[in-house]
Amino acid sequence: MAEETTPKATSSPSRGAKQLALWMRDQGVSQRSLAKALGVSNGAISLWLAGKRRPDAASRQMVADVASIDPAEWLTDDERKAVGEASQRLNNLVPMRRA
Repeated sequence: MAEETTPKATSSPSRGAKQLALWMRDQGVSQRSLAKALGVSNGAISLWLAGKRRPDAASRQMVADVASIDPAEWLTDDERKAVGEASQRLNNLVPMRRA
């Protein structure tokens, strides 16, 4: 089984990790059962929740589908800023369409 994680710059849990932990607690879902359902290792889930790793894009989407956690919640503040800046640049490329 491939390890479904990507490196994370800091060791503090992201908003996504915190939301996932709350969802797991509220739904009574164990790390082991979530790992099995997602096709990742139990260790991967543990690393996600601890903020040491982040799920890859496919795993973030699967978590979003089942737990309603926006995949963007796994982004760091720097990544959020970069996405916002890139969105602004893209918006500037395309003239607004008028209805």
